[in-house]
Amino acid sequence: MGMGGGLGIPKGGKMDRKKSNSVTELVKIVAKEVMQDTVRSAVQEELRREVEMDVEMDMGIGCRLGKPWSVCEDLRLKEEVNYTLNHMANKHGRSTGAIVSRLKKHYKEM
Repeated sequence: MGMGGGLGIPKGGKMDRKKSNSVTELVKIVAKEVMQDTVRSAVQEELRREVEMDVEMDMGIGCRLGKPWSVCEDLRLKEEVNYTLNHMANKHGRSTGAIVSRLKKHYKEM
């Protein structure tokens, strides 16, 4: 047959440039599809967790005790804290840094 190992590579080890490019393109396409599937699966899982968390939060305080924090939950918490700090700063005519410093003074565990 003249090919090495059934891979389409001649015994001399050199491939036709045209075939090499098509194989390279095929590998790129497959890699892109695998990456898209991986990202899609990760997004779907995060959305599933988000919906689950929303349902549990509707059930009341304490229903998430001991459960891990999701990425979306972390982002939501940061947004809520930033909103609250900005609101407090505006209400007191202070900067958010001043509010954080004052809270740290009163709540040492922060």
